[in-house]
Amino acid sequence: MSEWSKMLKGEIYNDFSDELFQKRVEAKKLFRLYNQTDDDQNGL
Repeated sequence: MSEWSKMLKGEIYNDFSDELFQKRVEAKKLFRLYNQTDDDQNGL
């Protein structure tokens, strides 16, 4: 079972796994893009 699946089920998981690290990197990229939007932008 993946660490992501364990986390979603509320089980003990390794938050230092490569899988979760990559998800954090992707989330940070998305946050950065979102924070660069102007108030008059409403989607892609």
